Amino acid sequence: SRELFVLTYGALVAQLCKDYEKDEDVNSCLDKMGYGIGIRLIDDFLAHSDVKRCRSYSETADMIAQVKQFVTIPKIWYSSHMSPTSYP
Repeated sequence: SRELFVLTYGALVAQLCKDYEKDEDVNSCLDKMGYGIGIRLIDDFLAHSDVKRCRSYSETADMIAQVKQFVTIPKIWYSSHMSPTSYP
């Protein structure tokens, strides 16, 4: 569920903040973890779907939409300029 994900991610970030002194180090670690998770998700998607090489921008956009459906987690886009109360 969404609540479990939020609590787990919050605990992970809290632990990283304890482990690293600088915010930049925490962000770097989160970036590396996110990259690794993304690579694994795409590998899993490609292994379980019959996809061909994209030949146009339109085909690429369609493929990205299929990945979103494969993961079944809605994407939440936000801007760093948003206030904390405007976050969904």
